[in-house]
Amino acid sequence: MSDPDTYEKIYKALMSYINVGFGSYISDIAECWALLLIMAVVVVIITFIYIQLLQWITKPILYGSLLGITFLLIACSYYTYDNSTKFESDTTDYQVAYGIFIFFVVLTILWIVLVCCMWSAISLGASVLETASDFIGDNRYIVVLPFIAYLLCLPVTVWWTATEIYIYGLGEPIFLKDSFICEV
Repeated sequence: MSDPDTYEKIYKALMSYINVGFGSYISDIAECWALLLIMAVVVVIITFIYIQLLQWITKPILYGSLLGITFLLIACSYYTYDNSTKFESDTTDYQVAYGIFIFFVVLTILWIVLVCCMWSAISLGASVLETASDFIGDNRYIVVLPFIAYLLCLPVTVWWTATEIYIYGLGEPIFLKDSFICEV
């Protein structure tokens, strides 16, 4: 594949795709900058509310989700058993439905055994999670770290964009036969 025309076609197709895509991104940002600003403020407010709630509802969410999963597995077991009784016992549908019922029963029993065996580790994890939420609640400035990281990356992004613009503005590429690299 050393045909210069092929390279040129690929290059032009790629550049037309980049120009349309990148240009539309910039124009979209220019059109809805106010909405993006409002969304950024709302995200910070929701984050502070979440951090405050996290201090109070960490353990209830954990234990509630464990209980919810248990009830869901029990409900799935009952539902699949109820569906398996709707078929005659000598049909393939009954065998498949009963197999799914057995699967959910085994999964439910396995889940309950694992939760019971791991209860001390789950309790320890809940305490660690509660301590972490207390730390985050006491150090709310930690929420600002992603914004600081973004601001630190901004000069690099601007430099990269400017470099790409200069490279793109060097001129038209000339594709030479038997050469993978073009000349400008």
